[in-house]
Amino acid sequence: EIESNQGEGTVFRIFWPATSEEIEVTESEPVLNLNGAESILLAEDDDGVRSFVKNSLISYGYTVFDAQNGRQALDFDDSILESIDLLISDVMMPELGGKDLAAALSIRMPELPVLFISGHAEDHITHDGIIDSGINFLKKPFSVRQLLEKARGILDQD
Repeated sequence: EIESNQGEGTVFRIFWPATSEEIEVTESEPVLNLNGAESILLAEDDDGVRSFVKNSLISYGYTVFDAQNGRQALDFDDSILESIDLLISDVMMPELGGKDLAAALSIRMPELPVLFISGHAEDHITHDGIIDSGINFLKKPFSVRQLLEKARGILDQD
């Protein structure tokens, strides 16, 4: 049923047929709190991906400093870089890729966690020696939920 009155709004009513079948109740997954207040440095050369990741993180409370490549990421003021809680970086970018960016930042912040993202499969980039196996990795394309779960999981590993 649909009931609508101008200036008052609309009400939708959905009636499901009754059933005599037994319903199996399963436990649902726990609801994860994906919000955060941490600062994230994002290095991604694709404008669309960078915008998607940045907006997704900001909408869940994170502060995001974004750069088009590793070289630009290193140009941030030291006070900003030292406040970073997580680096999210594309693996392959012009000028300075993710592995080299992470290495440069680890000199100043050896405990800085890193999440690498790439359109290439993890086994391809680890097999070719681009990055080490066993790293935090998220393959593109990914959903907002996948991004937030991965980032939150890394940040909560303290």
